[in-house]
Amino acid sequence: IIINPYSYGAAVDEAYSFEYDIDAAADPDVTLFGQSTGGAFNYDIDWGDSNTDTGVVTNDKTHTYAASGLYTVRITGVFPGLEMGRGATADRIQIKRFLNWGINPLGGMYRMFHSCTNMTYEATDAPDLSALVQTSIAYCFQSCTSITELNLTDWDVSNVTSFQSLFNSCTDLTLLNVDDWDTSSSVAAGLSHTFYGVGSVGAGCALSADNWVTGNATSINQMFGYAELASISLENWDMTNSISIDSAFAFCDGSIALDLSSWTGTGNITSMSQSWRATEFTNVNL
Repeated sequence: IIINPYSYGAAVDEAYSFEYDIDAAADPDVTLFGQSTGGAFNYDIDWGDSNTDTGVVTNDKTHTYAASGLYTVRITGVFPGLEMGRGATADRIQIKRFLNWGINPLGGMYRMFHSCTNMTYEATDAPDLSALVQTSIAYCFQSCTSITELNLTDWDVSNVTSFQSLFNSCTDLTLLNVDDWDTSSSVAAGLSHTFYGVGSVGAGCALSADNWVTGNATSINQMFGYAELASISLENWDMTNSISIDSAFAFCDGSIALDLSSWTGTGNITSMSQSWRATEFTNVNL
């Protein structure tokens, strides 16, 4: 019996891929908006309708579909990433599913899926953020109101300097897990509004962000403001450089306990103005 040692395991999908939902009668045109500050482009794109473009070096690329339907777009080569936050509403709502990050390092994630309100997230791999040119991933998932679950614990975000409004207004989330993120490179205001307004009204969001080092972030103002929470776990945060947690949890909904007793470095916090304003927490343990 001859055994091929390379035959085991699933093949790695190398493409950055997502799905368009096209109504050809209403709007057959799509525009792919690439990162404006994420570095150079040189990529091939399969539009999923038997049409391809190769050697694309522009940030943005437009395509026209001949018929309605679902089309999987696959991008290979040097592609810093989408920045749909630069697009119009008509461009954003055509993205139905995000499927795969692929193997190529991203140049940025700034406003990548901003207001892609119809998009669900189905990727099981993690983005390669080792060579970021644009080190802010602010607003990446802001207002992605169709995403219900995000388990991103395997992301290496050690090069990221800003997480501002990263999940802001993801109002359908029922689960968000970002345990063990290395946020130590965060700049002064880099954590503000990160989880602002997350969670489904009624069901709430099970939010877990254990073992964070807040780095150079001096403020976590409104980080969890207006969140709808089913549960929250924020164990073992290093707050050594944080001096302000003003309004950090203001207007949080959810009859749950908040346990911050494992936080270290809290002696440097000088301002807690309205941190717990109008929250529904049953108990806050500092």
